[in-house]
Amino acid sequence: MDSLSQLFPQDVWSIFAGICQIPHPSGAEKKLSLYLKALAENHGCLARFDDYGNLRIDRSNADFDEAIILQAHMDMVPACIDGKKFDFTRDAVIPVIDGKNVRADGTTLGGDDGMGIALALSMLFDMELQNIPLAALFTKQEEVGMLGTAALPEEFLRGKLLVNLDSGCDNVFQIGCAGGVRTHLAFAPGWENAGKGEHFAVTLGNLTGGHSGVDIHLRRANALILLAKILTGNPLKLAEFSGGNADNAIPAQAFCRGVSEMPLAQLEPLLQRRAALLRKELSPCDQNFILQVGAAAPVEKVFAGNFSEAFLKKLAAAPDGALAFSKRYQSVYTSSNIGMAIPQSKGLELVSSQRSFSDARRDQTARRIVRHFGKLAVKAEHLQPYPGWKPEINAFQRIAAATWRELFGNEARFEVIHAGLECGIIRGKAPELPVIATFPLHGNLHTPSEYLDIASVGNIRKFLAAFLLRAGVEK
Repeated sequence: MDSLSQLFPQDVWSIFAGICQIPHPSGAEKKLSLYLKALAENHGCLARFDDYGNLRIDRSNADFDEAIILQAHMDMVPACIDGKKFDFTRDAVIPVIDGKNVRADGTTLGGDDGMGIALALSMLFDMELQNIPLAALFTKQEEVGMLGTAALPEEFLRGKLLVNLDSGCDNVFQIGCAGGVRTHLAFAPGWENAGKGEHFAVTLGNLTGGHSGVDIHLRRANALILLAKILTGNPLKLAEFSGGNADNAIPAQAFCRGVSEMPLAQLEPLLQRRAALLRKELSPCDQNFILQVGAAAPVEKVFAGNFSEAFLKKLAAAPDGALAFSKRYQSVYTSSNIGMAIPQSKGLELVSSQRSFSDARRDQTARRIVRHFGKLAVKAEHLQPYPGWKPEINAFQRIAAATWRELFGNEARFEVIHAGLECGIIRGKAPELPVIATFPLHGNLHTPSEYLDIASVGNIRKFLAAFLLRAGVEK
């Protein structure tokens, strides 16, 4: 941890190191929020919570209506490598310097969006910017449907500009994003005695995974769907089918167990041959997946009737990945990701995420998922829908591009992102508030391979300081 504070810029990395020490998965941000409030007050700032637990920090002499709001979210996606025992509600993330990048030791790093918080606070605490009216806005539960942003009061969005620190990279500014919705499907097939047969367990792992928005065009394998394809058509009944860590992450591992009418000595090579055929169809980054088939402790109950076969067939053929592309935005336009399979007392639940630049297409795709599984699912819910952010160019974005060009000598680009940003909800609440988004170079979000580029953190910190000086005098 101490090594991070030696990186440049020291102020940013020191704050980020402190954030890493405090567990903060979605829904467990309170300890981090109290830490940030105390840190801000120690620097003479005014810090306050809204009723939901979102945190706004203002300089004590700031005019709220003239403030430039630096916005980030306090939660992180919890994911770790196969076999690692880690409690994201209790254990500190361990950052590791890996060449030009910072990663974590076998878990997600939480740079999304701990680095956004660190950059925002570094600006607030920078005495060279003391005459610029600055505020920071840190929201809760962004990664599970932007719940904190949806609850924001208008008072917390008072300002003349909002800079979202959750998306972008060197010389790329985000000016639009997709909207999304989470779809839950409950399956209650009932149970029957396991009966005769051999008890088995299958584990699928070592897939790349990734962010279900920004990585969806890379055609990375979905572990849940891949396992269903491997199992389909074999004489077996499931007692459990599970995998994935979040609806907004492409699942990198899956597991099942049950009873097979076929001896394991025959089932194992059959499944491995099926896996070998499917391996050839995958992207190179996923072709080294590992399939383990073996004996398991006896199960007493399995899913009743022909549910196992019917469910696997439906899952194997489910609409998933990039479903439509936009030439205008040069981006995936609509997508779906089945992110989690969760065992339940009555059967199991699938949790998926649908995204689109069109709210109508988003909802249409969510309904398509429900129709696909049909009567197998006994309950379907569409939760936490959030709007997209319609692309626009405003005066502050032009100032950002000019600032970048003068600092680094290359042209900035304006892009949209096929992922959910809080900007869409914020614009709905405060339509007159200009918005721009930026962030350091990063990759493999929502996976244990997540990284931040060290040099890029310095570039974005330098850019923000220069940009805020110019934007602060813009009328």
